[in-house]
Amino acid sequence: MNTSRADWRSDLEHSRDLTLREVESYGFFISWFDGWRVGKALPLDREAAVRFWKEVVKIKERERWLEDQWAEAMRWFLNWVTICQRAGKEYKSLGERLKNAVHEAGARRGLSLNTRRTYAGWIARYGAAINDEHAVMEEAQARRWLGELVTKTQVSFATQKQALNALVFFFKDVCGRAEVDLGVKMRKRGRHIPVVLSKSEVLRLIKKIEPKYRLKAQLQYGAGLRLRELVSLRVKDIDLERGTLVVRAGKGDKDRVTIIPETLKDDLREQLRTCREIYNIDRMNDAKGVAMPNALERKMPKANTSWECRYGATATASYRLASTRPRVH
Repeated sequence: MNTSRADWRSDLEHSRDLTLREVESYGFFISWFDGWRVGKALPLDREAAVRFWKEVVKIKERERWLEDQWAEAMRWFLNWVTICQRAGKEYKSLGERLKNAVHEAGARRGLSLNTRRTYAGWIARYGAAINDEHAVMEEAQARRWLGELVTKTQVSFATQKQALNALVFFFKDVCGRAEVDLGVKMRKRGRHIPVVLSKSEVLRLIKKIEPKYRLKAQLQYGAGLRLRELVSLRVKDIDLERGTLVVRAGKGDKDRVTIIPETLKDDLREQLRTCREIYNIDRMNDAKGVAMPNALERKMPKANTSWECRYGATATASYRLASTRPRVH
C-alpha cells in the first residue's frame, strides 16, 4: 500500500499467504460485512464485527468449516484496518466516503434525516458503479450512469427523479458546482391498475400475523401510518382519551394528527401498562434513555429518560420484555 488511500480488495488479491479460493471466499464475506456496516452507519471496528457475527452470521446454522473460514476473513480484515490506521492510510470505501459527505452536506442544508439517507444511498450506489474518486465528480460519468438507470433498469419515473435529485444535490452541495445539467430525459412507464386488497382481505391478512406483531399492523392500517411513523411513536404521541395519535416529522417533515380506531384502545391501554413496567425496570437499573432530536437533547438533556418520550408503545409485551429489559447486576 504505497498510496494515501488503501483498497482492501487489491491488497487481498495480492496476498501471498492465501489461496485463490480463500481470496474469493474472504472477498465475499468482507463485502457482505462492510455493506451491512455501512448500511447501519457503524464504525469499522471490532465491536461492529462482533455485532455482525451475532446478528447476521449466527442467526442461521452453517457448516463449521465455513464459519471458521469467515472468522479468518474477519480477522484478516480487522488486521488490515489496523495496519492502515498505523500507516495513516484512508481505508474507508469510496461509497462510504461519498455517503458521509452527502449526510454532512444535507445536515448543513437542514434536510430531513430521511431525505439525507435517500440521497446518500443513491450517491453511494453511484460511487460503487463508477469506482473512481476523481471520475465520480465528472458530470459526464453521472450522465452516463443515470442514462443507464433510465434505459436498462426500468425503474419508475419517481425513482428516476429521486436519483436525479440526489446527483444534482451531490454536484451542487458536495462538489460545489454552481450549475448542473445532466441532460438526461426521464422516461415514464405505462400506467397500470394497482392491486388493492379489500377491507375483508386486509382483516383476514392481519389475523394471520404473529400475535407479537399484530397490534402494530392493526394500528398502522387503522390509523393510516407509514412504517417509519409507526416505529417512531412515543408515549406522549398517544392520546387515548381523545382517540388521537400525533405523527411528528412525517412526510415533508410535517406533523399531523390521525385517529386511533376504537377497537384498538383497550389493546393500547394494556400495551402502555406493559411499557410502563419495563420503563420502571429501566429506571431502577439506570439504563440509557431513548434517542432524541439534537436540538431537544441540548435544551432538555434529561428528556430521554422521561416516560412521555419512551419509544415502543406499539410493541408487544413479549417482544419488549425479551429485547429491552436490562440485566440486573
